[in-house]
Amino acid sequence: MGKKIALISAISIIILAGSFVIIRKNWQNIIQIANPSNTSSLISSLTQPPLKGAIDNPEQVIRDKIAEIDRISVLISRKKREVLETKKIYEDYNNTALLYIKLLRKELNVSTFAEGLKVPDIDSNIQLMIKYTYYLKRLKEFEDEFREAEEELSYLKRDAEADLPMIKIIDKKEIGNLINKISLVIQKHVPEVGNIVVPPPSQGDLTTGVDIWNDIVSQTNAPAVQP
Repeated sequence: MGKKIALISAISIIILAGSFVIIRKNWQNIIQIANPSNTSSLISSLTQPPLKGAIDNPEQVIRDKIAEIDRISVLISRKKREVLETKKIYEDYNNTALLYIKLLRKELNVSTFAEGLKVPDIDSNIQLMIKYTYYLKRLKEFEDEFREAEEELSYLKRDAEADLPMIKIIDKKEIGNLINKISLVIQKHVPEVGNIVVPPPSQGDLTTGVDIWNDIVSQTNAPAVQP
């Protein structure tokens, strides 16, 4: 059995050489996506408090707010792109581990989860898939958050641009409400453009090894076998 596993491992390395190297990390080594050095100055320019009292030049203020929307939209789009790139990397890691387990399972005729745990390469790759699944879930949450922010900011910009031609006849109170609404929405999204950190999982956050195994079995059109 040991020689057969070694042979399969060698064959698998050749098969997967053009793919991605599986990185084994401790849970302490969390994903971090840091901001470029110029981001802090951009963020500080977006944290202006809502206006109070009369507005001397409402048209210019609204144009300034539209520019702020554009600045934070750029930062959020950048963060979303970075999240998508990181997510793609972990999807490839996960698919590589999945392919390796499928190969070992077929070649060694492993039918149950308990048998799989006795094969070190299957066990270790299941543990990696548990980790990758957690990372992918959290990264998807960031992706959804950024997508929703983009949509809200886009709607807000269109709303502000639609009011510009009517600025001289719109009620000043309504103009003030629009400006303050823009300020509040921008401030709400400022934390989202900070450094992204995926922390170690809490209890109950992780997919179980059995679930990973049964999902692999189901993909090979075979009935899932309980441990």
